[in-house]
Amino acid sequence: MSLLVLLWAAYAVAAVADWWAIAAGRRAVEVIAKPAAMVALIGVVLASDLTGPTRTWLLVAPALCLVVDVMFLGDSEPAFRGGLAAFLLGHLAYAVLFLHLGVAVSWWLAGAVLTLALLLPVGGRSRSW
Repeated sequence: MSLLVLLWAAYAVAAVADWWAIAAGRRAVEVIAKPAAMVALIGVVLASDLTGPTRTWLLVAPALCLVVDVMFLGDSEPAFRGGLAAFLLGHLAYAVLFLHLGVAVSWWLAGAVLTLALLLPVGGRSRSW
């Protein structure tokens, strides 16, 4: 079995374990599984044959997402703010990747509209302020 297949499998197992841990309220499992999923994705990129800027941005973005996951596991205001900053930087890294890959603006707009359509009903119900 190839290393890439093993890393993708590790990602799937970690992601499902994280979802289960959140649903079941198993914080100890979540603390391990959440970052493990991002570490496996970073491993996928490292084990792949990608090169150049594509590889670089595909390492930077999930690395920042890993920082987000670890920071959001904390419960302090500085951890939240740090996680929020890493979240912004991670998404900017993904945007640079998409620009580098030549993703058309129409796809960006379609994604934004779909995201808003899916999140607005949820945001209206969960807003606590």
